[in-house]
Amino acid sequence: MSSFTGIVKEFRGVSIDRFDGPNLDSNLYLLSHCHADHMRGLDQPAFFERLRNANLKLLCHNVSAAFLKAMDNYKHLSPYVESLDTDVPYSYSVDLENSSYQITVTLLPAGHCPGSVMFVLESDAVCVLYTGDFRLEVTDCPRLKCLFSSQKEPLYLFDNVYVDTTFCSSASEIIPSRKECLDVIFNIASTWICSQKGLDLNIVHVENKTRYGYEFLMKALAKRFKCKVHVNQNQFDLYKFIPDIQDFLTVDASSTKIHFCKPFSAGSENLAIPCLHSLHVMPRVLKVIPTAMFFTIAPVAPSELVRAISGTKIRCCYSTHSSLSEVVDFLSHLKFKNVTPFVKPNSDTSIDAVKCLLLQKLSLRQSVQIASSSKTDNSQKIWSEKLSFKSSVKHLRLHRKSSESDENLVPSRKKSATALETENNFCSVPNSFMSRCLNSEKPDDSVPATEDLLKLLDEI
Repeated sequence: MSSFTGIVKEFRGVSIDRFDGPNLDSNLYLLSHCHADHMRGLDQPAFFERLRNANLKLLCHNVSAAFLKAMDNYKHLSPYVESLDTDVPYSYSVDLENSSYQITVTLLPAGHCPGSVMFVLESDAVCVLYTGDFRLEVTDCPRLKCLFSSQKEPLYLFDNVYVDTTFCSSASEIIPSRKECLDVIFNIASTWICSQKGLDLNIVHVENKTRYGYEFLMKALAKRFKCKVHVNQNQFDLYKFIPDIQDFLTVDASSTKIHFCKPFSAGSENLAIPCLHSLHVMPRVLKVIPTAMFFTIAPVAPSELVRAISGTKIRCCYSTHSSLSEVVDFLSHLKFKNVTPFVKPNSDTSIDAVKCLLLQKLSLRQSVQIASSSKTDNSQKIWSEKLSFKSSVKHLRLHRKSSESDENLVPSRKKSATALETENNFCSVPNSFMSRCLNSEKPDDSVPATEDLLKLLDEI
């Protein structure tokens, strides 16, 4: 759940993903995607009046604009919605009370759900990146062509990176890729459907609570089983301006064995499947619940991928947010002066603790890179490749055993902070905060010990 206030402190008069309170004084609004925790105040009369009276714009991706147009609570905003493409810089003037300034906005694909984007905001004086909710797997970051040169060098030095930290905890160090999770769901669905006997009707029903966000999974199942996916009429209408999605959906419940339908009336949530009354026979239903949160709070490793609730109901690991290791990998490819988390992974963790954890992970990653580069040509070290990273960690452990005090090979935490800040211009944060994070004798419980992390990296 995002805790971002909407205010971008580096850009006065600009608000992102929050449209109430102090944000009603802003003059340029941006929406990263259409999930409720990023749309607070968007449907309120006060926000509509602000747009209309000042003739302001709400910027979002084309797909998000199509969702807004299809939803009754938001379609009245359409005259003020400006739909944008990714990887194209757009210039706007932000008018303040006694002055104005120019800002360039560039959208980047975020991989969270259809229409989800990151924002690069630039002016003559400052540059920031806001990720919104995102899922980029390890090695994906350099593919963001607007952030990197053809030689994969970063094009920006960000003054601040506002980053999604939904799963930035030691319990979510590694979350399986979507492909790995899809393969498991495919196998489960195929086994269930093929076990049908006689006149039985075996159906797979994928349960999800969000209004949208699992279209990638829907499309993959439709393609794999060569059928359309059943949804109810309200769900179907949500995509009426997005034919690429609507084309693999159907409201005919009896025409397919793959269902994503949600309860549509009182009492239908208690049925074996919400569309039961539309079927001609009583089906055997396997309920599949795609979730990542369960696998980070329950006593089960995410690598197990599946946990049975009963014989006909299972949870499958499936995440639309980046894991801790993926966020660290993403940040490690960027140059920035400060990083600002905007999601607390759990209620017991503060935003400061999340920032501390990220900096420790970045520092450790940088320390391993420095240690290994003393033996290997720097041009061959690509730190987004898992095998290279694992090899370096093993190299580090081997030398730690023979010489625990070799400070040149294994930099101390304090030296890592120095290397991070001065030698590599990797990121720059207040010295007091970095020192508190890296040199505390007793780190926060949410931060795993170095040896624990080294063991965990063996699994990569």
